[in-house]
Amino acid sequence: MKLTLLNCFVVVIIIAACAPGLKTTSKTEKDVKLDNYKTYAWIAPHNPDDESRKDDKIYAPLIRRLCEEALAKKGLKVDTLHPDAVFAFDTRVEERVKYGRAAVSNATYFYGGSGYYPGYYVGSAYYDNNQVIPGGEVMPEEYDQGMLGIQMFDAQTKKVLWRGYAEKELTAKTDVEATIKKAVKDIFILLPIKHRQ
Repeated sequence: MKLTLLNCFVVVIIIAACAPGLKTTSKTEKDVKLDNYKTYAWIAPHNPDDESRKDDKIYAPLIRRLCEEALAKKGLKVDTLHPDAVFAFDTRVEERVKYGRAAVSNATYFYGGSGYYPGYYVGSAYYDNNQVIPGGEVMPEEYDQGMLGIQMFDAQTKKVLWRGYAEKELTAKTDVEATIKKAVKDIFILLPIKHRQ
């Protein structure tokens, strides 16, 4: 069974500065009955010595342990010799740019006028108004988008059965371990399997 992580891009955790909450989604392939799958194994990483994925290695044991706990709750059992399904996960952090308008502050504009009203004469008058004018210059803002992906494949046909994704904003204050824990939990809630134990 020769699947690589490149072929098995899995669950994605995306963190956008404009959306600080964790978002999860999943997709089950059409006409797939996941209740038929009772055992699983993991796909080995494509190249465990790849130094460009150093950050993945730090959190990989945690992610795998959390996934195994979640799969056990679903009633799936590990079988490395003859699994019904195989799972893979991948993580990624990308720099992204979003655009927003910067408000123009201390802008001065004048308004005024004159005219006749019943019983009153209103002469020319101008009023100074120091308020923020909506709009302003469009400004770019950089942020980190973190991604975690998990996929489930049929062990025999190698076809994708299910994909789970999670998204969340990464900042300097992000507790990465807590984010991973919540992401894995929320992703597997969306896996439509529940075997009796």
